[in-house]
Amino acid sequence: MKILIAIDSSECSSDTVAGVLQIPWPPDTKLRVLTVAEQGVPSMLEVMSSGGSLSAVREDAKSIAEAISNSAAAELRSAGYAAEPAVLEGDPRKLIPEAAAEWGADLVVAGCYGHSGVKRLLVGSVAQAIAATAPCSVLIVRRRQNSE
Repeated sequence: MKILIAIDSSECSSDTVAGVLQIPWPPDTKLRVLTVAEQGVPSMLEVMSSGGSLSAVREDAKSIAEAISNSAAAELRSAGYAAEPAVLEGDPRKLIPEAAAEWGADLVVAGCYGHSGVKRLLVGSVAQAIAATAPCSVLIVRRRQNSE
């Protein structure tokens, strides 16, 4: 079985990895942890903190994505799974389903922030886009709510 796990820098992504670890997958399961470095328009603060270079901002985003993917893959490997990191650059709504198709994934696992209403309309839902366009089944891991 091949499982593509889509994560980013959000706290929701740690819940996604934890959710994967709660399921007893078959022994031959292969996991690929995909982080997409988005290439949207950076803020002025991001550009200034990167020395005024747009390419430096994009390189920083890619480095952060690599660190996130490597860390999650290492966590999954320490739990006994065959896990590899992967990083792409662009729009996660498009690239995650494409990566699942190219790799031949049997399942995509993604997190969900739980936004609704206007915030969901403005921010968009990567999880919703994945579920609508992935070539395989999709498991959406919801953000755990504090019980306080």
